[in-house]
Amino acid sequence: MCEKLYFSLVNLPFFSIGIACGAGRTKEKNLKNAMNAEYAPRLNGGYREKLLVSQYRRMFDAFQAFKEGAPSDTILDVGATPTSLTGSLNYLPDWSDSQDRTPMTTSCEIDLSSHVNARYYRADKRKISQQAAGRKLPFEDGQFDWVYCNALIEHIGSFERQYELLKELTRVSRKGVFVTTANRWYPVEFNTRFPLLHWLPRGVWRRMLKMMGKGVWASESVLNPLSSKDLQKLASLLPGKPWSDIGHIRIFGVKAHFFLMIRKR
Repeated sequence: MCEKLYFSLVNLPFFSIGIACGAGRTKEKNLKNAMNAEYAPRLNGGYREKLLVSQYRRMFDAFQAFKEGAPSDTILDVGATPTSLTGSLNYLPDWSDSQDRTPMTTSCEIDLSSHVNARYYRADKRKISQQAAGRKLPFEDGQFDWVYCNALIEHIGSFERQYELLKELTRVSRKGVFVTTANRWYPVEFNTRFPLLHWLPRGVWRRMLKMMGKGVWASESVLNPLSSKDLQKLASLLPGKPWSDIGHIRIFGVKAHFFLMIRKR
């Protein structure tokens, strides 16, 4: 039944994108215009995968409109090490133009099983380095102009751990940070594929997942969905109080994904 809910969604004209708090008419127009871009042909899997890839593509386009940086700007793409649960969500190299796939882009994958190891590589050489980074990313303060983090923060653990991650993303950026996540209050939870169940109190929801054969998602360290208020609270705690705003992408008029934009002063 849940799979049917995703049927042909990517072909329907019900997607919309917007800014929750308004960052100026020009910026909002640019982000809305990003909706018109076609998503890349990385559509392995069923309707759910097609839907999510189309959503990620729209958020990537919003990131491109948000940063509006020079071609020489450096980008750090932070994601999770692919597992049987999350797969690979590193779409930035595929969707960036040839100029952005230069040594200006570095990818960093965090091991979700331990939350301590990070491996990273440059887009040109594809050479992987691995370093036990503890809770810190293996980079210097302000080493990159922009940091892009797709669908990772909800899989990193508790609210405190999510804040640690956001703080680290902000630390290693010089100009700004862009973080995406699914909306906790969207009617369907995209990982478990169950509708409405995740609206229950978290403890009840996690027990229900175990009872229904989805115990692998029941741990907070594996899945801890966020709302827009959660994102706002995380951003408000950052040192220096950088400018932040939250955009969203809708499916059938309901906010399905959020993207947190942070611009350092």
